[in-house]
Amino acid sequence: MSYSGENPNLLALNTILRTRNIPTIAITSIGENRLSQECTCFYRLQPVKNSTRKSATLPLIPPSSSY
Repeated sequence: MSYSGENPNLLALNTILRTRNIPTIAITSIGENRLSQECTCFYRLQPVKNSTRKSATLPLIPPSSSY
């Protein structure tokens, strides 16, 4: 889980998991970022109107999607 999707530690961990064929799921903010592009699937978070809370957009989106 990374708001920016650019956390170097998570990107490094994802690379290790990917080389071992272990699926990964990222939870990131709206927008293109490396973590959402490199994970198996991801949730994009969207702000809820009149609230500081976030909610996930479902379903899981493969990185190759043009969503």
